[in-house]
Amino acid sequence: MGKYLQKGCLVFVASVFWVSLASGCGDDSASADPQNTSELGLSSDLSDASADSNSGDSSNGAPNGASEDSSGNTSNNTSAGNGTSAGNSSGNASSGTSEGASGDASSNSSGKSSDNGDNAQSGTSATSTSATSTSATSGNSAGDGNSAGSTSATSTSATSTTSGNTSAGANSSSSVTSASSGTSGGFGGSGVYNTFGTEFTLDPSQMQGCIMITDDYWNRTLVGFEDPVCVVDQLISALVDTLVNRGDSPEVAKEKATEKLYSTFITDPSEIPEGSYNAAYIGTALIELVPRDTLGYTYRSDFIKALAQDKPIDKAMRCVSFTDLPSIYASFLHGHPISLGAPYPTGAMVKRQTFYYCGEVPACDDAHQDVIITYMCKPDIPPCLSDGNRLLCQNGTWAPPTRLYYETHNHACTVNNTRIPSDSVPGAFYVCHEGKWYTSETNKLDTLPQEYFFNPDLSYGTMTDPRDGKQYKTTTYKNQVWMAQNIDYYSETDTHLKDGAKCAPFIECDYGRFYKRSAAKYACPTGWRLPTQSDVSHLVDMTYTDANNYMPKLFSQLSGVRKASDDFGLSILKMYGIDSYGTSTTMSGYGLFWLDSGLLLLQNTNARIQTTDYGEYFPVRCIKE
Repeated sequence: MGKYLQKGCLVFVASVFWVSLASGCGDDSASADPQNTSELGLSSDLSDASADSNSGDSSNGAPNGASEDSSGNTSNNTSAGNGTSAGNSSGNASSGTSEGASGDASSNSSGKSSDNGDNAQSGTSATSTSATSTSATSGNSAGDGNSAGSTSATSTSATSTTSGNTSAGANSSSSVTSASSGTSGGFGGSGVYNTFGTEFTLDPSQMQGCIMITDDYWNRTLVGFEDPVCVVDQLISALVDTLVNRGDSPEVAKEKATEKLYSTFITDPSEIPEGSYNAAYIGTALIELVPRDTLGYTYRSDFIKALAQDKPIDKAMRCVSFTDLPSIYASFLHGHPISLGAPYPTGAMVKRQTFYYCGEVPACDDAHQDVIITYMCKPDIPPCLSDGNRLLCQNGTWAPPTRLYYETHNHACTVNNTRIPSDSVPGAFYVCHEGKWYTSETNKLDTLPQEYFFNPDLSYGTMTDPRDGKQYKTTTYKNQVWMAQNIDYYSETDTHLKDGAKCAPFIECDYGRFYKRSAAKYACPTGWRLPTQSDVSHLVDMTYTDANNYMPKLFSQLSGVRKASDDFGLSILKMYGIDSYGTSTTMSGYGLFWLDSGLLLLQNTNARIQTTDYGEYFPVRCIKE
């Protein structure tokens, strides 16, 4: 991971790809405005606030890191009284000229501009300048405006105006103001620092000016994200200018513009949590709802132009985030298609309301409880990603229904072990138990009773254990009679079983008992035995391709094994064992039982025998002698 600074450009190497921020990369001349922000009502005469941001211009030998212009005059920004850089934009040198440097300099300790609108009276436009200052021992501005030493490291200052009225951001070491006519309305950016100590200036007048960079300590990468307050300022900037031109004060214009922006996306303000109806929260949603311009797409600048007309925003523009954006562009968004979740509940609510509006979704009220509708956003939004998706209303919220719910909601679950096939997954089905449907695609151990795990399309035999009278189902496999379920035998008087048999955590002995290897051979009744290695050698010796086709035929259809069909009635369960202490599970995810020579482990693609005994407990399947 590396970090590179260039004139007019910040380039960061992230862990996966390069991210280029700002504009004019690699160009030492004045940065161009590829977004043509002057057309948006944004300031287009701002110099790049990061230009010449390295400490000094080593090529011209200007003292104390001050940059030198073509006339030999020096400029060096310092922090004015309240922490905001200030200077005389029409003088030969900006405030804080290093001691001994030529040129007149003036300083205003309050941090306000000292030109008193002279430039506006002459009808000329003052373009912003930027300069860096180096560390100094004093850190205080001299009273006559000449600095005894520079007061801040890599401090930048940029102002732009066409009327001479500027608005400085108080208590900010780096302030950016913007105005295309009249005043800016006072919503400038502020310096943002990452953990490397590098300053990034928020500038809503630039399309990429709301991006902040921070160091992800745990993943050791640089993470870029947009500041929500800056994004709100950026979206309303042109409309503020329009309203100011009509005669509104900057404060009133900003209030009106903000309300217009919020009402565009918030259809029900009453749902917004109390105290969070502000840019810091709502802006988290607008970052995604109005994607920033990049890679030739102009969604945000188009929106800014439309909002500035002070007319209703059309549906296609309001719903652009739910369209089929190109994948390369989508990689710059936080989630694609847009996620309905957000860092803050307010952001999530705003995005959810917009999503409902775009698909003409009704209120999820009592009248729509458990109703499934189809999301319809075409033809108003032709490339709409969600068109045709289904939504289920439950407990006041619309959400995509699960496949299980959608495919079973029209079927009454009244008779236990009733099964209906899935409409979309071949071989899958749903089983009814106690008024609720369950899918066959996941393991139903500890959810459904043992009798559900048998193949309902086969006829099983039965055997009764004479020792305790328990009855078990049997099946014929490879000309041998096998138990179709794990045995559950225990006797306090049997010394072999007293310390060698246990019930498992969670499932108890509902699917058979668990035995140590030394006790397993005593679990089978007279006339029955443990399987031998030769009984299962055909499974162990199978190739991967053969096993992949054959093994699912051994497992119960409710075992969760992919394509399990239980063709032979063995109804093997995907189980686990118990550790040697008898308290925790082990070896989960296998169909397993003891052989006389070890432990057989079955998966849907292979079978193997574990001969090492670790003192653990596993199930027992018996074969008739």
